[in-house]
Formats: sequence, structure tokens, C-alpha cells
Amino acid sequence: MNMQSLLIVFSGLSIMSYYDIKFRRIPNKISLIFMVIGSLSFLLKSLFSMLSTYETVFIIATALLLLIFTYVRIIGGGDLKALLFVLLTIPFKIYILTLIVTFLIVSLLVEINIEKPPLVPIYQVVLILVWLLIG
Repeated sequence: MNMQSLLIVFSGLSIMSYYDIKFRRIPNKISLIFMVIGSLSFLLKSLFSMLSTYETVFIIATALLLLIFTYVRIIGGGDLKALLFVLLTIPFKIYILTLIVTFLIVSLLVEINIEKPPLVPIYQVVLILVWLLIG
């Protein structure tokens, strides 16, 4: 993952994390701005053939799975918007590893009776750690 992608994702997640912690919701206007940025990033990667068919299929499948998670209320709408933004912006391998570790941490927090821990800030911290470890 290049530094530009990391800065874009970190900026977006920082703003979304603030709203997630302070208000427990992420405004649509903010989400829309970052979704457009993520979509442009995805289109540029697609145009320059940086995505394989395999990655494209898994990105679509992951997006559908996140939509199902939102529908059955495993994650909230703000979480969905933030995770889709990141899905479109960073390499899929880093994304999926970060998502798995995040859900494991959230599951542990729920087990110790922390109700509805804010997913976006946890995801942001895990993403930084994964980026530092894997690069």
C-alpha cells in the first residue's frame, strides 16, 4: 500500500471515527465525500489493470457480505460506509486481514460486556498496525 492511499484512508477514518465515538453515527455528507474518493481510487486501479479478476470478485463479494451484515444489524450503517470506503481504497489483502482482526477484537470486547464498541476507530488502529507489520 502506498503512502498516498494510507493518508487518504487515515484522513477519512479519522473524521469518521470522531463522529462514530462522539455521536455514534457518521453523517451521510461525510461518508459520501469519502465514498467518491474511494470509488475514484478503485476506478483508477481498475483502469490501469492493478486489480485482478480474482480481487474484483472478492471485493464485490465482501461488499455484499457487509451489506448483509448491516441488514441483519451486525454492523451499523456508518460502519458499512466506512468499511466500503476503505475496501475501495486499499489493497484487498490488507483490507481483509484488517477486517478479520477487527471483528475478532470487537467480538472479544462484546464478550467482556462492552456493548456496541465503535467499529471504525478499532478498524483504524488495526489498519495502522497491519500496515506497519506488512507494509
